[in-house]
Amino acid sequence: MKNNTQFHVNGIVIKEQSHGEQGKLLTVITEYNGVITVNAKNARKISAGYLKSTQVFAYSNMLLYNKNGFYTLLEAELNNDFYSLREDIETFAFATYACETVAAVTTEGEDGKTLLSFLLNTLFICGKNVLPVSQQKAIFEFRLAVLCGFLPELEYCQFCGEPLDSIKNKSFDLSEGAICCTACTAEEGENPLSWKPISDGCYKALRHIAFAQGAKLYAFRTDENTLRELGEITEKYLLPRLEKKIKSLEFFHSLEGKV
Repeated sequence: MKNNTQFHVNGIVIKEQSHGEQGKLLTVITEYNGVITVNAKNARKISAGYLKSTQVFAYSNMLLYNKNGFYTLLEAELNNDFYSLREDIETFAFATYACETVAAVTTEGEDGKTLLSFLLNTLFICGKNVLPVSQQKAIFEFRLAVLCGFLPELEYCQFCGEPLDSIKNKSFDLSEGAICCTACTAEEGENPLSWKPISDGCYKALRHIAFAQGAKLYAFRTDENTLRELGEITEKYLLPRLEKKIKSLEFFHSLEGKV
């Protein structure tokens, strides 16, 4: 992006903070510029024309001015404010976690179209409240890992080569990203602490999340025990690969059993 230019970009506000007497500094995930910081002057004035576009979760088409790598908001056309995400504390906590996590795997200047689209779909489904939040979180975590290039081996045991569909007892190597026969794991696994037994239901859910396209990604149901197992595995698989601490996850977990 050239300096001292104006340009339009679609983006989601994932963080806002006060700046000066009436302004805000926005952290925005954009389609072509990755994560950027935007100065929104007078954004805290009720009369501000882009008031709603400068709130967390707002998805807008923004007209920005870039001067030496510093971005200033000139205009914004709101596409979706995702207001319903604020109406339930658990939903809000998950949406915040999703935004912070996507930001953690995005850098300024890179093409962020795929991740922006994925985050938009995540927030849309979250706002519809059609799935348990725990299931949305598991889907988000594993699919994000796949989008970031961390697709584990889901077809064959890495040791004996047998199709995993035909194997009853399986284990997931959370460190290396492979699902294998439990028998092979016992004989050849180098780090037994990284191996976790995985049920057939959880394995099928992971395959679905990895490969389903479009709306089908969210079109599966599972029992409570499998969902609990799935959520534990997806979080433990994704977080070490981020190499960053996600502060909002602690808040999300603090709500478990309370809502």
